[in-house]
Amino acid sequence: MKTAALFLEAPGEKGADVKFSLHNDVEGLINARRSFVHEGDPTGYSWALKYLDSYRHFERLLESTWFKEAFDQWVRELNMKNRADAIHKIKQIADEGNDTQALQASKYLAEAGWDKQAARGRPSKEELKGELKRLANLSEQTNEDLERIGGLKLIKGGK
Repeated sequence: MKTAALFLEAPGEKGADVKFSLHNDVEGLINARRSFVHEGDPTGYSWALKYLDSYRHFERLLESTWFKEAFDQWVRELNMKNRADAIHKIKQIADEGNDTQALQASKYLAEAGWDKQAARGRPSKEELKGELKRLANLSEQTNEDLERIGGLKLIKGGK
């Protein structure tokens, strides 16, 4: 069985193996987004072991564009949840903490400290290579999809 066959939104034929929906509550299926956010692990490792019984299956899913896009969305949502939880905790400290903690927490809240973007310089060579590799893989996958769909070929550099 293909790991992708476990997901309702995955491309291809659907059979009795479907166990997950990527984003929605569907009767009889596990909402993968909700369960991922509930696990609270942005690496996906805990979710993979609990729901897929193997991190290798998770790695294979991440090679698929449709799953990678969903996973990126799940991570963004989890990061927002973690940020909201942290702000809530800071508010509690501001209200109930000792004078030093309360002052720092109040200052952080007043200055919206969670909303400041860290100064970032030029991407490292490794980051650039990784992005170039990701784009090359995406281009190759797109070409393979076009050929598989109808024998279409992408003309490169043509006018």
